Amino acid sequence: MLKKIKNIIKNEDVFESNYKPHQILFRKEVIEELTNNTYNLLYTYGWGDNVFVYGEKGTGKTLTVKYLSKELEKENEDIKKRLGAGVKIVYINCNGVRTKYQIVKEILKKLKNQDNLKRGLPTCDYLDLLKKHLREHPVNLLIILDEAHAISKNDRDSLFYSLSRLKEQDEIGDAKITIITITNEIFFQNTLSAPTLSSYRGYSLVFSPYNAKQLEEILLQRAEEGLIKGSYDSNAIKKIAYEVAEKYKGDARRAILILKKSAQFVENKLSKEEVGKAIMSIERNEMNKYVLNMNDTKLILLKIVNGLMKGGRTPFFDVIYSYYQSVMAYRNEEAQSERNIYRILDKIEETELIIKKYSSKKKKYFYFIEQGGEFLEKMINMEMERRGIYIMDYEENSLSNWNEVD
Repeated sequence: MLKKIKNIIKNEDVFESNYKPHQILFRKEVIEELTNNTYNLLYTYGWGDNVFVYGEKGTGKTLTVKYLSKELEKENEDIKKRLGAGVKIVYINCNGVRTKYQIVKEILKKLKNQDNLKRGLPTCDYLDLLKKHLREHPVNLLIILDEAHAISKNDRDSLFYSLSRLKEQDEIGDAKITIITITNEIFFQNTLSAPTLSSYRGYSLVFSPYNAKQLEEILLQRAEEGLIKGSYDSNAIKKIAYEVAEKYKGDARRAILILKKSAQFVENKLSKEEVGKAIMSIERNEMNKYVLNMNDTKLILLKIVNGLMKGGRTPFFDVIYSYYQSVMAYRNEEAQSERNIYRILDKIEETELIIKKYSSKKKKYFYFIEQGGEFLEKMINMEMERRGIYIMDYEENSLSNWNEVD
């Protein structure tokens, strides 16, 4: 039987992503705005406005919207008495359902509380069934589409047009609908057509990143609820807060994860040293996961960026692409277009393994690796060797220095 490791955590649930704290800090204004809009849906003759909720990872978007949902559910019986129809909240994480077909079907399933819908129907038929159900069972429907940037770009416009048009048609009787779209893609609206945006009639709500002081307060709140009293040093909390604010755009989820990881292997008191070890462990685990799950093209591009930096060259896009073409010729394979490689590099940037910046002097973009160093290089080389990918050595091509980026 495995012996349980003694640590300073008294309540593991406090550090989970689905935990709802008794108070959401630093989001009072957006909570009030969302609440006022949603109550407008319920208590007036008009519709509630649809909402685009924007913000970086870990800025409290999902937490805030789920808090609103919980408050509405508490008042559901009162809403039924006053309006004759209750609230039905349909929450969908679009990371798991990415197409219009899947999302419309998922809305219908959750609305009917029925997992086994008739299979094999086209999307338009599921939309008709959704309209029919709303006519026959009038409800104040709140649809929450979380991680909406994961929705297939081929389906986005059609999906949002179809959903927003439901409230403009006379096919859903007395039912009411509001849609809250949550995304970290700030230009999400630009992927939708003018007719769709006109029909959606949504306003934007932006969640700004937490600063170091705010992260410190959030972490202290979680520490008080989840750690044994007196088991943590305030300087350790500050280290997490300032590190995350500076390196990870104020991502509260990451800050809470570091606090949890730091506390898991401490028996007495959490210090700055344990925090430093936890940060390194998390970063290395993430690098390992990203590298192992990369396709060959991403791995080769990451190797090129790392090799150019090690050789003293600035990884401008045109330089990267030139080397990429040489690699493909060396491997006797067809190179992808510049446009595709540009997109792939941006995808790698989303993992934070590389950073993209603009050189005002050269008037073009370049990419660089800020963290990971020798560990990341070792991971890249090991994975390339495991896959049997062999390319030329870039270190021999030391032609320019980093100061040309000024």
